[in-house]
Amino acid sequence: MNEQQKNEEQRPKNDIMRWFQVGEHLPAGLPRDVMSLFRNLAVELDRSLPSGPETSAGLRKLLEAKDCCIRAAILDDHPETGVSSGSAPRGG
Repeated sequence: MNEQQKNEEQRPKNDIMRWFQVGEHLPAGLPRDVMSLFRNLAVELDRSLPSGPETSAGLRKLLEAKDCCIRAAILDDHPETGVSSGSAPRGG
């Protein structure tokens, strides 16, 4: 396998993969750990499954789940936001 083939094999098949990048915008700790778990799963699915509407839909739903879990992890690390992971306001 030449270098170009290796690069093409590593390139994501689905554009949605850009939203699974672990970035500096996330707080360190649990939020980045959760992001890494979702990224690893998304990369494996993108490599393993054939391109098509079902794969795209599955990755889109995984992205939605990732976003929810990241928010829960941020709330867990930063409870001062005043919102519990159940979406109900605290106090009152």
